[in-house]
Amino acid sequence: MKRLLLIAILVVVSSDAQDNVRFIYDNGFGARAFSMANNYVALSNDLSAVYWNPAALSFSLAREFQVSFDVSSLNGDSYFSTDQQSSRMNRLKISNAGLMYSFPATQGGLTIAFAYSNPVVFDDISKINVAFKIYPTDVDLDKSFRTSGGLKYLSGGLGIQVAPKIGIGATMSFVYGREDMESTVHWIESQGNLFFDSTEVYGIKGKYTGYDLRLGAFYKDRLVSAGLRFTFPQFARVTEDDNDKTRISDSYNKPLEYEISEKYRAKMYSSYSGAGGISLTLPFLTISAEGRAVFPFSFVFPSEEIPKSSQAGYFKVGGGLGMEFPVPKMPVLVRAGYSIDEIDLHRFVFKYGKNKIAWGDDDFNIDKNRHQISAGVVFFSSSMSLDISYGYSMWEISKNFKYGYNYDGNIKQDYSLHKIMTSLAIRF
Repeated sequence: MKRLLLIAILVVVSSDAQDNVRFIYDNGFGARAFSMANNYVALSNDLSAVYWNPAALSFSLAREFQVSFDVSSLNGDSYFSTDQQSSRMNRLKISNAGLMYSFPATQGGLTIAFAYSNPVVFDDISKINVAFKIYPTDVDLDKSFRTSGGLKYLSGGLGIQVAPKIGIGATMSFVYGREDMESTVHWIESQGNLFFDSTEVYGIKGKYTGYDLRLGAFYKDRLVSAGLRFTFPQFARVTEDDNDKTRISDSYNKPLEYEISEKYRAKMYSSYSGAGGISLTLPFLTISAEGRAVFPFSFVFPSEEIPKSSQAGYFKVGGGLGMEFPVPKMPVLVRAGYSIDEIDLHRFVFKYGKNKIAWGDDDFNIDKNRHQISAGVVFFSSSMSLDISYGYSMWEISKNFKYGYNYDGNIKQDYSLHKIMTSLAIRF
């Protein structure tokens, strides 16, 4: 029985150690950008430029109020041994709202914008339920994980033309948000009439406050436009309330229950990132191409020794193509787009007090990077437009686990995200 208990303790500890990796994805800004798979750095001509490329505000010579809503369904299919489990998370939220105001100018353009947005999402789900054997022990494992929340931006942006075809701009955002995470592991081991039963529920409630700064440059003539965006490392202060509830019982002893609650303070950082693109506007078609990159964290922490095995020490890249074309004789535009982006295991890193940053990838592997296909339609008049967009994205990851001394397991997680976004813009 001592060996049984030892294996159980090792498994429970290793299974519930909290990962340094957080799977975070971008919610974006605005239905027009979303319908073109967010390939928008060289085409931003509405309020969403405050996020995608603030320099493009200088060519948006209009006064506009915009509000966007989105509904999404995140699906996670987990595969472990011969078991498959599915879980789902649905959301309905205001994704952004704000005002863009262009000032009359005899030469060039000057536009300011103020916006609320919800561009960074923490949502993640997984679930496994499987039985296997660590000879001579029978094991039943039931594990679920769920986290929700995200980062919200209160942004102020400025775009100004510095030459007839060239604009520059900047956006400064106050960032705030939350994260609610809960991980539950139920582990049962049995040998004949002997058994070990453990249940652990671990939860984190985190709050974030910080800032985001991004700069942009934009070139535009009648047919061609080009854009660049550079984002500085984001910083946020984090407060966490951690709660750990555990119940253990076995064949010989009365059930043991304990609860531990702790508070932590941390600093959260992102790395430098940027995007560049070019668009072509013809009477019958507008097309936009974009490339994106996230810099290694060695640019942010040059004195840190980041292991060569850590994804945090490498560039993560992505890109895509978007297009828009008018429907003849109707005030309607149709859009479509495709993007592919490398999954970033270290979108953010956390530093707790004087502890070193954990650079490990926690045995996660990227099996398929994120692919997104989007489409949309806009109905417009001289003073109003209504955008409706749909997007589907998918990605796959896996994680290796070692149970006890003689069992290796692998959990594969397939994600898919369906999202509908609608934006209403009023120009005056």
